[in-house]
Amino acid sequence: DFAFESTSYSDAYFIGGGIGYEWNNWLRFDATAEYRAKSRIYAYGTYTDGGGGVFGDIYEGNLKSWIFLANAYVDLGTWNCFTPFVGVGVGGAYNTLANFIDTNQTLSGRGYGRNPSEWHFAYALHAGVAYNVSKTFKVELAYRYLNYGSITDTVDCVGSCNPDSYKFGNLYSHDIMLGLRWTCCDVPPPPRYVYTPPPPVYAPPLHSKG
Repeated sequence: DFAFESTSYSDAYFIGGGIGYEWNNWLRFDATAEYRAKSRIYAYGTYTDGGGGVFGDIYEGNLKSWIFLANAYVDLGTWNCFTPFVGVGVGGAYNTLANFIDTNQTLSGRGYGRNPSEWHFAYALHAGVAYNVSKTFKVELAYRYLNYGSITDTVDCVGSCNPDSYKFGNLYSHDIMLGLRWTCCDVPPPPRYVYTPPPPVYAPPLHSKG
Protein backbone atom coordinates (compact mmCIF):
# COMPACT_ATOMS: atom_id res chain seq x y z
CA ASP A 1 0.00 0.00 0.00
CA PHE A 2 2.89 2.36 -0.68
CA ALA A 3 1.77 5.84 -1.77
CA PHE A 4 3.59 9.11 -2.42
CA GLU A 5 2.48 11.90 -0.07
CA SER A 6 4.35 14.72 -1.81
CA THR A 7 6.73 15.34 -4.71
CA SER A 8 8.56 18.45 -5.85
CA TYR A 9 11.63 19.80 -7.56
CA SER A 10 13.16 23.20 -6.93
CA ASP A 11 13.74 26.18 -9.20
CA ALA A 12 16.95 26.34 -11.20
CA TYR A 13 18.75 28.87 -13.34
CA PHE A 14 19.57 28.19 -16.98
CA ILE A 15 21.65 29.86 -19.67
CA GLY A 16 21.79 29.33 -23.40
CA GLY A 17 22.30 30.76 -26.85
CA GLY A 18 21.29 30.23 -30.43
CA ILE A 19 21.50 31.27 -34.04
CA GLY A 20 18.60 32.08 -36.30
CA TYR A 21 17.28 33.51 -39.54
CA GLU A 22 14.66 36.20 -40.15
CA TRP A 23 12.55 35.01 -43.05
CA ASN A 24 10.68 38.31 -43.31
CA ASN A 25 9.45 41.08 -41.01
CA TRP A 26 7.04 38.77 -39.14
CA LEU A 27 8.46 35.20 -39.34
CA ARG A 28 11.79 34.02 -37.93
CA PHE A 29 13.49 30.77 -36.93
CA ASP A 30 16.33 29.78 -34.60
CA ALA A 31 18.11 26.79 -33.09
CA THR A 32 19.03 27.02 -29.41
CA ALA A 33 21.04 25.09 -26.82
CA GLU A 34 20.84 25.66 -23.08
CA TYR A 35 22.17 24.25 -19.84
CA ARG A 36 19.80 23.89 -16.90
CA ALA A 37 21.65 23.81 -13.58
CA LYS A 38 20.96 21.39 -10.75
CA SER A 39 17.42 21.27 -9.41
CA ARG A 40 16.73 19.39 -6.16
CA ILE A 41 14.23 16.55 -6.59
CA TYR A 42 12.31 15.49 -3.50
CA ALA A 43 9.58 12.93 -2.79
CA TYR A 44 8.06 11.45 0.33
CA GLY A 45 6.04 8.23 0.51
CA THR A 46 4.51 6.03 3.22
CA TYR A 47 3.39 2.42 3.61
CA THR A 48 2.15 0.11 6.39
CA ASP A 49 3.30 -3.29 7.55
CA GLY A 50 -0.22 -4.71 7.86
CA GLY A 51 -0.20 -4.46 11.63
CA GLY A 52 -0.76 -0.76 12.02
CA GLY A 53 2.84 0.36 11.72
CA VAL A 54 3.51 3.25 9.30
CA PHE A 55 6.85 3.62 7.54
CA GLY A 56 8.18 6.58 5.57
CA ASP A 57 10.65 6.89 2.72
CA ILE A 58 12.40 10.08 1.58
CA TYR A 59 13.80 10.33 -1.96
CA GLU A 60 16.28 13.08 -2.84
CA GLY A 61 18.52 13.84 -5.78
CA ASN A 62 19.71 16.48 -8.25
CA LEU A 63 18.43 16.88 -11.79
CA LYS A 64 20.35 18.76 -14.49
CA SER A 65 19.66 18.94 -18.21
CA TRP A 66 20.83 20.08 -21.62
CA ILE A 67 18.00 21.29 -23.87
CA PHE A 68 18.22 21.57 -27.67
CA LEU A 69 15.33 23.17 -29.58
CA ALA A 70 14.42 24.27 -33.09
CA ASN A 71 12.02 27.21 -32.77
CA ALA A 72 9.71 29.26 -34.98
CA TYR A 73 8.34 32.68 -33.99
CA VAL A 74 5.70 35.04 -35.33
CA ASP A 75 6.24 38.75 -34.65
CA LEU A 76 2.90 40.50 -34.23
CA GLY A 77 3.87 44.03 -35.27
CA THR A 78 5.86 46.87 -33.72
CA TRP A 79 4.45 49.75 -31.68
CA ASN A 80 6.75 52.40 -30.14
CA CYS A 81 9.73 50.03 -30.50
CA PHE A 82 7.91 47.12 -28.75
CA THR A 83 7.32 43.90 -30.74
CA PRO A 84 5.18 41.15 -29.15
CA PHE A 85 5.72 37.61 -30.41
CA VAL A 86 4.61 34.01 -29.99
CA GLY A 87 6.43 30.81 -30.90
CA VAL A 88 6.79 27.06 -30.67
CA GLY A 89 9.82 24.77 -30.42
CA VAL A 90 10.63 21.05 -30.64
CA GLY A 91 13.81 19.13 -29.93
CA GLY A 92 15.50 16.95 -27.33
CA ALA A 93 16.58 16.95 -23.69
CA TYR A 94 19.57 15.19 -22.16
CA ASN A 95 18.58 14.66 -18.52
CA THR A 96 20.90 13.51 -15.72
CA LEU A 97 19.81 12.44 -12.23
CA ALA A 98 22.71 12.54 -9.80
CA ASN A 99 23.20 11.63 -6.13
CA PHE A 100 19.76 10.03 -5.82
CA ILE A 101 19.18 8.54 -2.34
CA ASP A 102 16.27 6.55 -0.89
CA THR A 103 16.18 6.82 2.91
CA ASN A 104 13.77 4.86 5.10
CA GLN A 105 13.12 7.03 8.15
CA THR A 106 11.70 4.25 10.29
CA LEU A 107 14.13 1.41 9.59
CA SER A 108 17.20 3.57 8.89
CA GLY A 109 17.62 1.80 5.57
CA ARG A 110 19.22 3.46 2.60
CA GLY A 111 19.71 2.97 -1.13
CA TYR A 112 21.70 4.80 -3.79
CA GLY A 113 20.93 5.55 -7.43
CA ARG A 114 23.12 4.87 -10.44
CA ASN A 115 23.41 8.46 -11.79
CA PRO A 116 21.60 7.82 -15.10
CA SER A 117 21.55 10.12 -18.15
CA GLU A 118 18.79 9.82 -20.79
CA TRP A 119 17.68 11.48 -24.02
CA HIS A 120 14.01 12.48 -24.26
CA PHE A 121 11.76 14.46 -26.59
CA ALA A 122 11.23 18.10 -25.57
CA TYR A 123 8.90 20.85 -26.73
CA ALA A 124 8.25 24.47 -25.82
CA LEU A 125 5.67 27.24 -26.19
CA HIS A 126 6.84 30.88 -26.21
CA ALA A 127 5.25 34.29 -25.67
CA GLY A 128 7.03 37.58 -25.07
CA VAL A 129 7.88 41.08 -26.17
CA ALA A 130 11.07 42.53 -27.66
CA TYR A 131 12.26 46.12 -27.35
CA ASN A 132 14.14 47.52 -30.35
CA VAL A 133 17.13 49.32 -28.81
CA SER A 134 18.47 49.90 -32.31
CA LYS A 135 17.89 48.53 -35.76
CA THR A 136 20.16 45.54 -35.07
CA PHE A 137 19.96 45.08 -31.27
CA LYS A 138 16.91 43.95 -29.26
CA VAL A 139 16.21 43.10 -25.62
CA GLU A 140 13.38 40.67 -24.99
CA LEU A 141 11.41 39.40 -22.00
CA ALA A 142 9.57 36.12 -22.57
CA TYR A 143 7.60 33.37 -20.89
CA ARG A 144 8.16 29.75 -21.93
CA TYR A 145 6.45 26.50 -21.07
CA LEU A 146 9.02 23.72 -21.46
CA ASN A 147 8.30 20.00 -21.28
CA TYR A 148 11.49 17.95 -21.26
CA GLY A 149 10.58 14.32 -20.78
CA SER A 150 11.43 12.18 -17.76
CA ILE A 151 14.22 10.41 -15.90
CA THR A 152 14.36 6.87 -14.48
CA ASP A 153 16.85 5.59 -11.91
CA THR A 154 17.55 2.23 -10.30
CA VAL A 155 18.26 2.31 -6.57
CA ASP A 156 20.52 -0.34 -5.06
CA CYS A 157 19.81 -0.64 -1.35
CA VAL A 158 22.44 -1.24 1.28
CA GLY A 159 21.82 -4.77 2.47
CA SER A 160 20.09 -7.78 0.96
CA CYS A 161 16.95 -6.17 -0.56
CA ASN A 162 16.30 -6.11 -4.30
CA PRO A 163 16.94 -3.00 -6.44
CA ASP A 164 13.97 -0.71 -7.12
CA SER A 165 13.26 1.49 -10.15
CA TYR A 166 11.93 5.04 -9.80
CA LYS A 167 10.70 7.32 -12.57
CA PHE A 168 10.16 11.05 -12.41
CA GLY A 169 7.83 11.61 -15.35
CA ASN A 170 6.43 14.62 -17.17
CA LEU A 171 9.25 17.00 -16.29
CA TYR A 172 8.17 20.54 -17.14
CA SER A 173 9.04 24.12 -16.26
CA HIS A 174 7.45 27.58 -16.44
CA ASP A 175 10.38 29.79 -17.43
CA ILE A 176 10.87 33.57 -17.38
CA MET A 177 13.64 34.50 -19.80
CA LEU A 178 15.60 37.69 -20.38
CA GLY A 179 17.29 37.62 -23.75
CA LEU A 180 19.54 39.70 -26.00
CA ARG A 181 19.15 39.47 -29.77
CA TRP A 182 21.60 40.89 -32.28
CA THR A 183 20.83 40.99 -35.98
CA CYS A 184 23.84 40.75 -38.25
CA CYS A 185 24.42 40.24 -41.95
CA ASP A 186 21.69 42.68 -42.95
CA VAL A 187 21.52 42.31 -46.72
CA PRO A 188 20.46 45.58 -48.39
CA PRO A 189 17.59 45.32 -50.86
CA PRO A 190 18.51 45.28 -54.53
CA PRO A 191 18.57 48.68 -56.22
CA ARG A 192 15.30 49.78 -57.73
CA TYR A 193 15.13 49.72 -61.47
CA VAL A 194 14.58 53.17 -62.87
CA TYR A 195 13.46 53.45 -66.47
CA THR A 196 15.64 55.73 -68.54
CA PRO A 197 14.09 56.68 -71.88
CA PRO A 198 16.38 56.59 -74.91
CA PRO A 199 17.73 59.90 -76.18
CA PRO A 200 15.54 61.57 -78.78
CA VAL A 201 16.43 61.04 -82.42
CA TYR A 202 16.57 64.22 -84.48
CA ALA A 203 14.45 64.11 -87.61
CA PRO A 204 14.70 67.04 -90.10
CA PRO A 205 11.41 68.73 -90.93
CA LEU A 206 9.71 67.81 -94.17
CA HIS A 207 9.16 70.56 -96.76
CA SER A 208 6.67 70.32 -99.55
CA LYS A 209 6.78 72.31 -102.80
CA GLY A 210 3.73 74.37 -103.55
